[in-house]
Amino acid sequence: MNNKEKLIDFCLKQYGSSQNQFLDQFKANFSEEDIETLREVGLDEPAKRNNLYWKLQVLCEKSLLEHSDVVDDEYLASLIQLEWNGQEQTLPLSVEICRQLIQQLDMKFSNKRKAFEAICRGDIVGSKIFQSNSKMFSELLIRYFICCLPFKHEREVVETVDEVTKWFFKGEQWETSKKHLRSMGFPSSKNTTGRMKAYRRVVGLSGLCFADGLKEIISEGQENKTLSPALEEHIYYLNQKDDAISVSVLNAEEELGDPTFSHDSTAIRQNRLEIMSDPNVQVKVEMGRETKNPAMSHMKEAIEHLVESFHKLEINEIDKVESFDPLVEKEQESKLKIAEEEIERLTQALELERIRAKQAEEKTLVHLLNSIGGSKSKYLLSDLFEESKGITPSNPNVSKGRLINLFSNFNLAIGLEEYSYNREVNELFEVSRTDLVKHFETTAPIQSENNQITVKIVKYGWMLNNIVVIPPLVMEVISEIGEE
Repeated sequence: MNNKEKLIDFCLKQYGSSQNQFLDQFKANFSEEDIETLREVGLDEPAKRNNLYWKLQVLCEKSLLEHSDVVDDEYLASLIQLEWNGQEQTLPLSVEICRQLIQQLDMKFSNKRKAFEAICRGDIVGSKIFQSNSKMFSELLIRYFICCLPFKHEREVVETVDEVTKWFFKGEQWETSKKHLRSMGFPSSKNTTGRMKAYRRVVGLSGLCFADGLKEIISEGQENKTLSPALEEHIYYLNQKDDAISVSVLNAEEELGDPTFSHDSTAIRQNRLEIMSDPNVQVKVEMGRETKNPAMSHMKEAIEHLVESFHKLEINEIDKVESFDPLVEKEQESKLKIAEEEIERLTQALELERIRAKQAEEKTLVHLLNSIGGSKSKYLLSDLFEESKGITPSNPNVSKGRLINLFSNFNLAIGLEEYSYNREVNELFEVSRTDLVKHFETTAPIQSENNQITVKIVKYGWMLNNIVVIPPLVMEVISEIGEE
């Protein structure tokens, strides 16, 4: 690393230190001339250093989640670097700095990553398989509640986090979240609350890739629990968000210091009843609930099963006409009604899932187009389109660089990567007939009757997020090795 990179790396590693501690360590490791360099890179103030760390932290976590199958830290660091530098940041980073950050975030071990991924999925049980104590869960909850709890003191955040963690961790597995504040960069001091609110402004709930997972964990865990007023209020606001009701009042109350704002759970319940009595809101609530149904394939199976049961009930009704019994008839009518309602409910849910899947597909395509056609890629697609029309740059290396950038952006946007079974194009090798069928496409029917077939790669295959979608194309080679 050059001197500027060393300064940036030093600032990241000193995250959470006070200004005096930072200056003492800086003087011990750098010269006075480096203070000017520190100003040049915009890291001479604690707030600026905090902002850099927070933004990189959420980007690193997002990359870990999106590329969960990547085990090579060097490659993962390069993805983080590309993403960061591609955002037209005023402070470009090197791969080495990003690699050091992965280690600093304590995400270099697979168990930690798997526990984190499980929390992002809303699976607290799965997370505990890889991380049995409450530390990671508490730290993520702290950041989550900082971004969405209308707190006036950090104590409220700690108490709410402790309340939730006790639902899932008992005995020695649990420890108070206050213990983790210092290591998270929120040491107990008069500035802690202000720093937490700065974190909310810089990162926000939308910046946390684990927010939806925690929301689901909290929603499921709070059933049959007596909630504190603060947590009940938080869940109330989350429900408003789910139902497409504006929650801008939350931040407005906090920023304006509304004196009527309180944790009065009775008022909350009354307000909730008033909102839920609105027929427009009820429709949105039902839509929100439907989207939480299982995957479409499971819905189809459930609908098919219910339709089959429905027909059986109808047949039973016909069979029992001769032996009429009012009680039996009433029971059967009740079962038929329940089956009809469930079929209707799941049919609506299936349609909503189809709409959601279509929207997700459109979102992915828009994201892909933005990544190769917009300002983020410096309008790469436009340049390539001009080249296709014969308008080529005078320097041939520019064309090569554009193609490299194109595939790099494909990789970042949709996880596209070439696949050749760890072989080079035109490389000769032998493969069993079974593996040939399993892992490759062939240019023509195989002529050899042997179990081991000599082939060579003629075209790359392609993977999406480490899943082979298009296998490599190979050609059978009959004479090149056999005749030698």
